[in-house]
Amino acid sequence: MVSMLPQVKITDEVDLEEEDENKVMDDEYKSPEVIDDCVTVTGLPNSRWISLVNLKLIKERNKVVDVKAPVKAPFFLPTVAGVSGVEFDRSALEDDSQSKIASNKKPMISLVSGVGRQMESYLSGSELDVLMKMLESYSPSKLDSEISALDPEGCCSEKPLEGFLTLLRDSLKKGMYWDLCQAMLRVCLAKHFEEILKYEGLFAILEECKTASKEGVSSLEKDVEDCLLFAQFVVNNTIAVQE
Repeated sequence: MVSMLPQVKITDEVDLEEEDENKVMDDEYKSPEVIDDCVTVTGLPNSRWISLVNLKLIKERNKVVDVKAPVKAPFFLPTVAGVSGVEFDRSALEDDSQSKIASNKKPMISLVSGVGRQMESYLSGSELDVLMKMLESYSPSKLDSEISALDPEGCCSEKPLEGFLTLLRDSLKKGMYWDLCQAMLRVCLAKHFEEILKYEGLFAILEECKTASKEGVSSLEKDVEDCLLFAQFVVNNTIAVQE
């Protein structure tokens, strides 16, 4: 005789336990990368950006002193007769009008690096996060050389430097990559400040970077003060309850 009563299998209990575990795993909180009205940093060690700012000083300290051999004089030296006797003829050295070596103060072609072209593309709508992730991945020495290559005179255009400053301005306004932006802005000013003063557009963007930095610092100070007041409130209530 076969019983028609409903039966429960053990496998169903196992499935229910697995579903409960999955629900618990899904309930874990994941902090977003960007929070509105908050300043976010890269999460990398602070020493990385300190070395970027002080890279020139570090290179000077680590520079190996080269002992150069004295320049050998030619076997025959041109001489001229003078009142005081025989003197060396230096007229050939002083007269540079016949020299075939022309000083090239400005480059004949544009020397825009790959990073410079990407900074230009940001002006036409490239993604901020992609470019900042790329700059974040560079070593301090690589980042320093790339910022140096944005010189308007060497690039024959101010567009690469304009794109770079615009990128920093937008990041500071959004509160993203705060530590990286501050370090790169300081290096940029140390290398290109005189060139920035020559272009009104670049100087205007720099003023916007300054304003965004001040607003970010004020917001950060307010958040720290609120956290300290809340912590003090919790401590005072805990002491009162224990008493």
